[in-house]
Amino acid sequence: MPARQALKAFATWLGDPRASRTAARQVAREILQRLDNSHATNTARRTLQRVVESAAYTGCVDLDELRTVVREVFEGAGRDPDRFLGYADARVTAAAVVDITQANLVAIDLVRCGGLTDAFLHQARQQLLAGEEAYVAQYAQLAGAAPDLYEPPTPQEALSGCCSCLLTTIGFMLMSEDRSS
Repeated sequence: MPARQALKAFATWLGDPRASRTAARQVAREILQRLDNSHATNTARRTLQRVVESAAYTGCVDLDELRTVVREVFEGAGRDPDRFLGYADARVTAAAVVDITQANLVAIDLVRCGGLTDAFLHQARQQLLAGEEAYVAQYAQLAGAAPDLYEPPTPQEALSGCCSCLLTTIGFMLMSEDRSS
């Protein structure tokens, strides 16, 4: 498929990234469930749910507010500052959750403004393929540490998640370029 056609398909897939109010509520509940810590306060939980629901519904998020509330819930109001999910070499931390959100927002902006070039898309695709290959090789070890966190590497999963993974990869590549500039 020509890169121009792939870019158009990718932009079409992205469509309007905002969710319906019901879907936004569901996303917020799922994220809270994954990040929750028994030491988190009910106020922090409600705030996280509100911030995530609003972000999913509007497509906009205050990253500083998200960073603060994710940390309050994930780290249990500072009582568990070293907490992470997953395998030690593939840690999901409070900071990682915010970084992934930021990467997706950066990539969405690039795709929406038409700034994604053929060359950058090709580079992102190559990086994603290398990452997928490494994930397949490490899956058993990762899933052993956190079975609910890591999806099995099946062809169906690769197909259904390819665009969202590519979006995140593009965002991280852009953020990396910004840091090195």
